[in-house]
Amino acid sequence: MKLIKLPRSFYIILLLFLVLIASSAGLFYTLWNGDFHGDESGWISSGYYYTELLLNRDWDGEKWDCRPCSAWGSMTMNLAKWMIGIPVKFYQMRTGRYFQGYYNFKNSLEDNIKQGLVPPRDILLIARITPAVFGVLCCLLIFFIGCLIYNEWAGLVAALLTIGNYLFITSSPRAMTDAYYNFFLLGICLSGILFIKATTQKNRITYTLLSAVFTGLACSIKITGIIVGFIFFSELNMYMFYLGRYRLPQVLLLLTGFCLASLIVVYAMNPYFWPIVSYDRQAHLVLEKSPQSNAEKNISLNTILFDLKQRFSFMNSGFMKFPGMFSRVRKNFMQSGPDWWGNNRFITLNKYLFFIYSTFWGSFIFSGMGIGWVLLRLIASIQIKKIDPCAVVLAYFLAHYLFIVAFMVVNWERYYIPTLLAGNILTALGIIQMAVWSYSGTLRLFRYLENSACP
Repeated sequence: MKLIKLPRSFYIILLLFLVLIASSAGLFYTLWNGDFHGDESGWISSGYYYTELLLNRDWDGEKWDCRPCSAWGSMTMNLAKWMIGIPVKFYQMRTGRYFQGYYNFKNSLEDNIKQGLVPPRDILLIARITPAVFGVLCCLLIFFIGCLIYNEWAGLVAALLTIGNYLFITSSPRAMTDAYYNFFLLGICLSGILFIKATTQKNRITYTLLSAVFTGLACSIKITGIIVGFIFFSELNMYMFYLGRYRLPQVLLLLTGFCLASLIVVYAMNPYFWPIVSYDRQAHLVLEKSPQSNAEKNISLNTILFDLKQRFSFMNSGFMKFPGMFSRVRKNFMQSGPDWWGNNRFITLNKYLFFIYSTFWGSFIFSGMGIGWVLLRLIASIQIKKIDPCAVVLAYFLAHYLFIVAFMVVNWERYYIPTLLAGNILTALGIIQMAVWSYSGTLRLFRYLENSACP
């Protein structure tokens, strides 16, 4: 009887379905039973506020600044607020249920509940739905990345390591920014793989823009996204330069286009960077309805226009608020915790990354094997001038790792998740290679024993 050989695509779809089921079960179980985090109150409340501004098309600059929103106002970007706020806003329209309150971290959970600063359970669950969905999408993206750089089994192992990671599975379904941020960062990694595999200049430009869009969207969740994206894309261009695929002018041109496209997305997604305030529109309407003569109106209008020029000069315009956010965020974190890292940042980073937050004890062995194996492949690919997609994952991991070492102020556990996800792919490669080496070694041993047994 002849066995039917199934195509590879069948196994990929089957494994993809397995990842979908396993990740959905884990994340939606946590959505329902997971512990509450105080930040969820802030993201839900600001989600209502900023979604109302969006739906009402109210571009008043002072409203978008939202000083009463505290750390959930203009210090953070808008995209995550909309993604959390839109479901709860529509739920409010349907049921009339509403929540507004910012958690007081100086008080206990019981006190916050009494003060009405914890969202009701139904609103909390609605707000957690989209983060849980994006958590599932993160697992699917990791599977695809594994497939593209090696094979479907590497993708499956990486996805299962992610699903089994306690930090990922508990943080992603919360009504916070982590699931969205990690999804767009993984999108940068995926587009980076397509970028180095591109065979035509048109495709390279297309995937450069795709990487830029994902970077801009990641930055529209957390400002750090643009730093990580730039480091990663610069690494890829350096790799292509050393392979001899790009000349220096091409590298500089691609990096310039990447930066400009990323910034366009960031500014487009955040109206408090726009030089628009409703006060000036209202003043214009008052002028139109006033009993003044046309000459008097022209004088008043010229006065308003002059005032606008003064208020919205380049240095004072909303355009400059984006670069100012970096110092604002850093200053805020430094005030709230001046020494987050203890005595040695490097030791603390590696202890948490490879031991405390790892999926299983001893995974650092496979992580080291994966990093070492990919590094050897990277060196070999540069020597023979041949592209190796595995280099992209190492670059992605290093981008996050270097960002933590150089820039990250706070030592909050959920800020390790992007680096952990990158590390899971390298760990999966280490596990796969260990299995391959073990299988090959076992075969060689059996052959040796068989040959030794022969007379």
